Amino acid sequence: MFIHKDVFDYKVKGSRSENCILIDTNNWYVNTSNAVIGVNSRGGISDTNITEVLAANIPEGSKYEGYVKDGDIVLITTVASRMYCARTFGIPINFDGARYTDIPMAHVIGVFERRQITLPTLKLLGSYVMLTPYDNLPDGLVISTQLNRTTYKVVKAGPDSKEVSKGDIVLTRDNIVTEIRINGVPYGITTEDMIVGKFKNYTRIEDLEVLPTRIIMSDYMSEHAEGSSILLNPGYDVHTDIDQVSEVYNEDRFKVIHSAVKGINSGDVLDILRETTNYSTLNGEKYFVVYGKQFINAKIA
Repeated sequence: MFIHKDVFDYKVKGSRSENCILIDTNNWYVNTSNAVIGVNSRGGISDTNITEVLAANIPEGSKYEGYVKDGDIVLITTVASRMYCARTFGIPINFDGARYTDIPMAHVIGVFERRQITLPTLKLLGSYVMLTPYDNLPDGLVISTQLNRTTYKVVKAGPDSKEVSKGDIVLTRDNIVTEIRINGVPYGITTEDMIVGKFKNYTRIEDLEVLPTRIIMSDYMSEHAEGSSILLNPGYDVHTDIDQVSEVYNEDRFKVIHSAVKGINSGDVLDILRETTNYSTLNGEKYFVVYGKQFINAKIA
């Protein structure tokens, strides 16, 4: 409940709070579907990413119109709960200690209908996709390294998701999933644009079908020294040199494994500034991902 609603008008047209919701950063809802409930250092409920919409400032004609209303119980992203909830404000009336913050609608994952925290009642918004961890490797293939979780099965997809649907097995980028447990079952939630591709059979790179505009690549080192067709580069392993300090290694060269971009094909070697790439780890191997041709400097012959 918004205790200051009679003295604070949140729905001001043209303000910075447009297309945002107002939440109380000390008021996280208990996820009663789980047996274990977390608490914070103050003895309150720890951040569950589940909270109440105290007020919503959604202007008429906004693409978010009709998504949420005052009093809804919503699920927000982990990024929002860490970043926006670190910048709070109070209303100096009655000195009640309530702390508020704005959460942009882009970080509202979904609404729990009828205020019930269950899987069936979670209505995903926009292009958010709900996932469950998944592994399916060929017989005899065992991965001994610690894995980053990037392979999932789609449980449900929001109304704006166009490329993936329930039942698809997908590869995501690293460290972009908001985690939640419902009835003790772990789920991950992310937006469709953070999904790299879909697997045809097994969760290995050979069976990956990349989504539109995606290019997935591996590190590349030329057999010959830069600018020469005769001089051979000395033996060098880009994976064991963690600091990548070798003078014979051009860190902006990548070999295309899969591409959904016209004119860029498997086996092509691209020159791309490394800082513009994203990455995804699959079966212990790190791969690099770009979207479209925007940051490609050249295709190396």
